Amino acid sequence: MKIEAGAAGTWLRAHVRVGDVLDFSAPRGSFILQPGDGPVVLLSAGIGATPVLAMLHALAAARATRPVL
Repeated sequence: MKIEAGAAGTWLRAHVRVGDVLDFSAPRGSFILQPGDGPVVLLSAGIGATPVLAMLHALAAARATRPVL
């Protein structure tokens, strides 16, 4: 999937060339679905969609009855 307006992808296409060396680090932050019966609000942007989708899949696999927004 190609997102034309993505800031990182746009910068990479404009500045990185074959043979360039890039340094990367591990993801940072805590993305934990808290247990409970209360409603769940899932909100993300950009790459933050990855942990949010994982939480949504976990709720569906567990057949959770929690309201999800």
